[in-house]
Amino acid sequence: MKLTVVVPLFEDAVFPRLREELLRVAGRLPQPFEILLVDDGSTDITPDLVDAYCREDSRFVGLHLSRNFGHQEAISAGLAHSFGDAVAVMDGDLQGPPGILPGLYARFQDGYDVVYGVRRERDEAAFKRFA
Repeated sequence: MKLTVVVPLFEDAVFPRLREELLRVAGRLPQPFEILLVDDGSTDITPDLVDAYCREDSRFVGLHLSRNFGHQEAISAGLAHSFGDAVAVMDGDLQGPPGILPGLYARFQDGYDVVYGVRRERDEAAFKRFA
């Protein structure tokens, strides 16, 4: 069973670190798997990084949108281009740590149709939590 991890991206400075984290947990992911990087019309170096990562590692697949359509549309485009039997969606800003993917996939293998994580704590400023 193949897993596709859809990662929408838009000009995110932590993208290289996200790649490192995904590669760190890759050994605990089911084989085969793919990481579908969806560039949502970035105007920084994100498109170049997507292309470079795809050239370096065949498990990375790039999808470039013609302009910025927004986060949800980038996810939809990723889902439409996924070939996995199971698909995980992970934001590119490391708000959801890649290390949880193996555990979520294990729950899927236990027979759940939909598996999602719930954040119990946030390390955010009081104003942001209030808003």
